[in-house]
Amino acid sequence: MTKYVDIQTNFTSGEIDPLLRARIDIKQYQNGASKLTNVIVQPQGGVKRRPGLKHIYELDAAYNPDDGIRLVPFEFSISDSYMLMFTAGKMHVIRDGVVISNINGSGNDYATISGLTSAMLNNMCWTQSADTLIVVHPDIQPISIVRGATNADWTVGSVTFDSIPQYALTLSTSSPGGTITPDEISGTVTLTASYSVF
Repeated sequence: MTKYVDIQTNFTSGEIDPLLRARIDIKQYQNGASKLTNVIVQPQGGVKRRPGLKHIYELDAAYNPDDGIRLVPFEFSISDSYMLMFTAGKMHVIRDGVVISNINGSGNDYATISGLTSAMLNNMCWTQSADTLIVVHPDIQPISIVRGATNADWTVGSVTFDSIPQYALTLSTSSPGGTITPDEISGTVTLTASYSVF
């Protein structure tokens, strides 16, 4: 039996979802891979090895590695981007491989994030617009993080809402024993209650 070798030079679709593996009729199938590990797909179609990691910072001795961290990219402009590293109650700011110190003139290399626990890190979500990052989690009020005039100026606060939707989670109902009797079936109708229900 003859061996057939197909050379693929284009991976612009990245990894294909297992549910699409039988869809040989779509172009994404021809430009995808079943598994890509430790590589970066280039816009031109090829792949290259993922760059190595660099040790740039060590958390203080009180930090427990089991508590975890969450890295969030923050792009202020085309030439000014950061990596925000969240731990329980803290946010470290990293720029160009260096941890920014003296955040907000506090002498610390972190900003305090009240209410953010290590258990929340895996489930927190965020979105960014210009100089503002909004961090959300179901268990805390949304947090607004705003970059100031310098790399060390960051304002952290709770997002306030003008109109908060209300839902009656503990709705209580009552069934009064009175009756309401109409005096007519049509036209002008007067309702008479057996006692002061309203």
